Amino acid sequence: MDEAVADHLAGMAATPAVESRPPTLLFLFGLPVTLLAFPVALLLIARLVVMTPSAPRKPRPSERLYTHPLTGERLPFPSLLATPQASGAAAAVAKDPAAGATEGIRKRKGGSKKASSGDDAAADDAPIDLTLVVPAFNESQRLPPMLAEALEFLEARRARDSTRTFEVIVVDDGSSDDTSAVALRCARDRASPDVRVMTLERNRGKGGAVTQGFLCARGKNILFADADGATKFSCVEDLEKKLADVATTSRGLPCGIAVGSRAHMVNSEAVVKSRFGADATHVPLPVGIPQRSFIRNFLMHGFHMYLYLLGVGWVRDTQCGFKLLSRRAATMIMPNMHVEGWIFDIELLLLARWLGAPVVEVPVSWHEVEGSKMSLGRDSIKMAIDLLTIRVNYLLDVWIVKRDE
Repeated sequence: MDEAVADHLAGMAATPAVESRPPTLLFLFGLPVTLLAFPVALLLIARLVVMTPSAPRKPRPSERLYTHPLTGERLPFPSLLATPQASGAAAAVAKDPAAGATEGIRKRKGGSKKASSGDDAAADDAPIDLTLVVPAFNESQRLPPMLAEALEFLEARRARDSTRTFEVIVVDDGSSDDTSAVALRCARDRASPDVRVMTLERNRGKGGAVTQGFLCARGKNILFADADGATKFSCVEDLEKKLADVATTSRGLPCGIAVGSRAHMVNSEAVVKSRFGADATHVPLPVGIPQRSFIRNFLMHGFHMYLYLLGVGWVRDTQCGFKLLSRRAATMIMPNMHVEGWIFDIELLLLARWLGAPVVEVPVSWHEVEGSKMSLGRDSIKMAIDLLTIRVNYLLDVWIVKRDE
């Protein structure tokens, strides 16, 4: 025993001492980086989780009212979530498009309590075939031709078939110009009672404006279209046909979404040549040929790569401002919407998938229009952050998908 202990001690004495070394560069630089990363991570979590709106933000009192374009009377918007009366009022609107507005005014003047209650004011608003929602921010220049094209198409279709009733809701997203006045003037010039203007007190973003417009819609189908008129409005009939083909039934109502798509234009020769010819001079393409600038396609490819990395790449063109929702799909999705910026389309499509609303992509005729309010650099970064915000909040169950069945 004593010999074993002695041998062990001798072995320890024979082992060379480990030379002490100063801290490595990795340690010297890693420690401050680690200390800095912790507060940055906390700020990121706060941005992604805490600093996000509820689903969705409620309108302010003045935003619940619209001005009738012909009478000047201030009237309450109806609610998407209320059930419009499909009684004799619907038949009256089919025979006389102005009957719905006139009847609504008559009932409100008679002191209808339900009509004056803001969100529940849909009782005396007859259901209609199509609602067009147009988000508009400082669009006093581009809005009139877009509205003219849409109204000409919708009025002509209604003249051929009295059941194809419609309304147009222009959502002025806190504009600093006279967008609201221009929209009302367009309606008055056409003596059209079918245009309603919602004026938001503060800018919410395109997604916030679209959501607020949808929450006031009466249509069996609801289309939102950009104010620039880049998509040929008659393409709505293509969306309606495809929507009818894919729609499922939910609570006895058709449910689905038709998404306008420019993906078919990416590889077209017109895309690259839409701005300049071989000698770098501007060469306008013949009317009817799709036009999409090279930079837009480059950004679209990069954006879709990011979508694929985050698992949201199953729709080829998510950002086209021309989407048609059935009323049932809208009532399921819109109460769950959080994002108010440019990326709101992604949340809408994700909610459609999670809630079981089928989505079909439909090629549309599209051309680039000058005057976009989007900054390709700044807003692209913000869209990337907002997309991460969507994924993190749903992944952590901070945002819960509300189901009504």
